[in-house]
Amino acid sequence: MRKEIVGLVEEAAPYLSAAVTAYGVAELIRAGEVAPDAPAGTAADLGARILQLVRARGDAAGQTALDAAVREAAEKPDDESAAQALRQRIWQALTENAGLVEELAGLLPAPRDVVQVTAAGERSVAAESVAAVALSEATLRQHERVLGDSHLETLAMRNDLAIALELAGDLGRAIPLYEATLAQYERVLGDTHTSILTSRDNLANAHVAAGDPERAIPLYEITLAQRERVQGDTHPDTLTSRSTLAYAYELAGDLDRAIPMYEATLAEREQVLGDSHPDIQASRNDLALAYESAGEPGRAVPLYEAMLAQYERVLGDTHPDTLTSRNNLAVAYDSAGDLGRAIPLYEATLAERERVSGYSHPDTLTSRRNLALAYKEAGDLGRAITLLEATLTESEEVLGATHPETMASRNYLANTYESAGDLRRAVPLYEVTLAQREQVLGDTHPDTLMSRSNLAGGYHAAGNLGRAIPLYEATLSQYERVLGDTHPDTLHSRSDLAVAYGSSGDLGRAIPLYEATLAQREQILGDDHPDTLTSRSNLAVAYESVGDLGRALPLMETTLAERERVLGDDHPDTLTSRSILAVAYESAGDLGRSLPLMEAVLAERERVLGDDHPDTLSSRSILAGGYRAAGDLGRAVPLYEDTLAQSERVLGDDHPRTLTIRSNLALAYESVGDFGRAIPLSEATLRHYERVMGDTHPETLTSRSNLACVYCMAGDLERSIPLMEATLAQREQVLGDTHPDTLLSRGNLAGAYQAAGDPERSIPLMEATLAQREQVLGDTHPHTLHNRNELARDYESAGDVKRAISLLEATLAQSEQVLGDTHLDTLVTRSNLAHAYRTAGDLSRAIPLLETTFRQYAQVLGDTHDLTLLSRFNLAIARQEAEGAQQGGTGPSVTRVAPPKPSTTD
Repeated sequence: MRKEIVGLVEEAAPYLSAAVTAYGVAELIRAGEVAPDAPAGTAADLGARILQLVRARGDAAGQTALDAAVREAAEKPDDESAAQALRQRIWQALTENAGLVEELAGLLPAPRDVVQVTAAGERSVAAESVAAVALSEATLRQHERVLGDSHLETLAMRNDLAIALELAGDLGRAIPLYEATLAQYERVLGDTHTSILTSRDNLANAHVAAGDPERAIPLYEITLAQRERVQGDTHPDTLTSRSTLAYAYELAGDLDRAIPMYEATLAEREQVLGDSHPDIQASRNDLALAYESAGEPGRAVPLYEAMLAQYERVLGDTHPDTLTSRNNLAVAYDSAGDLGRAIPLYEATLAERERVSGYSHPDTLTSRRNLALAYKEAGDLGRAITLLEATLTESEEVLGATHPETMASRNYLANTYESAGDLRRAVPLYEVTLAQREQVLGDTHPDTLMSRSNLAGGYHAAGNLGRAIPLYEATLSQYERVLGDTHPDTLHSRSDLAVAYGSSGDLGRAIPLYEATLAQREQILGDDHPDTLTSRSNLAVAYESVGDLGRALPLMETTLAERERVLGDDHPDTLTSRSILAVAYESAGDLGRSLPLMEAVLAERERVLGDDHPDTLSSRSILAGGYRAAGDLGRAVPLYEDTLAQSERVLGDDHPRTLTIRSNLALAYESVGDFGRAIPLSEATLRHYERVMGDTHPETLTSRSNLACVYCMAGDLERSIPLMEATLAQREQVLGDTHPDTLLSRGNLAGAYQAAGDPERSIPLMEATLAQREQVLGDTHPHTLHNRNELARDYESAGDVKRAISLLEATLAQSEQVLGDTHLDTLVTRSNLAHAYRTAGDLSRAIPLLETTFRQYAQVLGDTHDLTLLSRFNLAIARQEAEGAQQGGTGPSVTRVAPPKPSTTD
């Protein structure tokens, strides 16, 4: 019945408008019976008969209300609000008198355009959108036929049709219709009529919905200026215009203009409207969201909490606006990293929305999606995926397959598949979503650009850098053209591209891009914004990748201190910074600072995130790696084993993190000489990688390289060398000739040739690898220094001790300068140089160097570490050799420290 009444009012509207224009008020409101089948004559006559019929069937109060509405509509024929009030009065009369509905239906002529749509229950949202568009189109044609093309009622109906199209997601038709309606309003009413201001706002809103705030902003600015001049500075409509303009500034990334305007609008609304007016709450919500965008959750959360308390007090605990406020507060907790408060609030809000609004209401779908994403952040990927899949199914059924919210759900599900390591489902879903967004929203809509970036990320995760990097580059170019060079989304895209360059080994392009992005974020977002801190962290890690620990460590330490101050000590990003710094200390050979920090991060993640969170599992694996680096294999191996069991239980047997931990456990078994467990586990891990990631994924190639190195360390050169050769060929093809992983494979193969006693193949390959590392990574990169050390060992094995000593002396000097005097690589180089001096018969230089090395090993690794014990043994043998030489004899040979380094994945 409700839809039937709405349809009748829409059909009657043009006749009512004609009547109030043609007749005087007294004639329209005179009493009298109306015969339903009496001839109507003109449109104005029919409108008058409709009014008389409605008046005759009403009681005294209804007649008085109708007379007032007719009088206002007749006196203000250009005022859309007066016409709307009259239609509302007719609607009210029809809802109160079922018999009147039949009478009015008989009085109206049969429409030429009949629209019939059946839709019932919770699943009717998409169908109702179609029905609304179809009904609006039919009504507009009727208005145009009866009242003419530029009648105010026709223009209002044209605007209604544009709104219906926008709500149905058809912005391609809505925006031109808004533009045409605005032009007609301006021609009929002049530039400053309130209907024109509303029409201009509607057009600007549609541009915002289309992701084009740059076209919306000038329209909003014009409307605001006109409202201030026509309606006054504090008129509610003026304040609304000010708020919408601030929102457009925010979307355009201009928070410096958005936040002060939000703050001023809130202050004015509080002064003009009072503290509990709905618009006050809307202003508070807008301001809180802007604080979040600016990376200031400390200001956003209290504002959300105050809003929720007021909504609960004024509207009640289950009012839709209260539930929206509760959802927004949960989002703020989520953004602040406080999942302990966010998830229960998401769950409570979802339960209330399901009860109050229904299981499939759009707001319920939003709550369900938000809760799923919070589960994902908490590491509960099983619940996240199940909930997102259900949400997507509901959204497709309720809103339609290509509704913007449905496409957003599809994109979030793809992203969660990626987080779960299920790239076989993630990448195709990204591709489908991108194609739909291109078709529905257009090629340069922000959501389309986001989909393009996400698909590039999926290709990146799948190891397909050949498709990822060009797509990242094209997306960045579009962001720069559409949103501008310094928009936050553009800066994010630039950062993604830098990460991809780094993954491809092209640090020469990655680091300048990281530096440029950081400088822009500092300038645009401010020094303390979370995105700025992320850029700073990324740049520090890039410096570490090129071996520039002199710049990496101070930047990591600064970033950690800033995150502790801005985000808090327990925020997930703060814990990530702490973990990154701990690993960097290990790379610098500073195990005295590395291990305690690793242990602290693990304890904090267990407390904050929970024992099974993926980040907690990573911390456990990293700590096991730290124990392994320190030679404490008694703690490393059990910790790897426990972590692997947890990862298999929580993430699944084939998750990338599980595969990484399994690979690291195999290498730990190799470190303790347990090849009976190291080799089968390495082989099984490689089979998993091949099945899950594919034969040429970079992680698969790393696993293959690790297995080859384990074979080598076990002395099985017959299996090691062919596998190294195959891996090198694949890395050259997939990653390129100078990628760091390719150079690592080349160095490992040269080491295997040396172990096989084949200097004719070992030395030229090691020399070529060194030249490439010097060119690609730089003269003092740790990998370059290691390569130089290995080449010196080859020279010494081939009998060219003079070249070996010269190269080791230079390498030691560089290692002391770059890595520090007690870095493990420096100690290995010092030990190897001492061995070379002994080989040359120069014990006067060998023994002091061995004594220094032994003291440093004991200081850094402890008295019982394997390398310390080996160093003590080497020193003792050298001293015996020196005594034997004094007595005219010879001493035993010295064991040299320079084992080949497998390429690990931790």
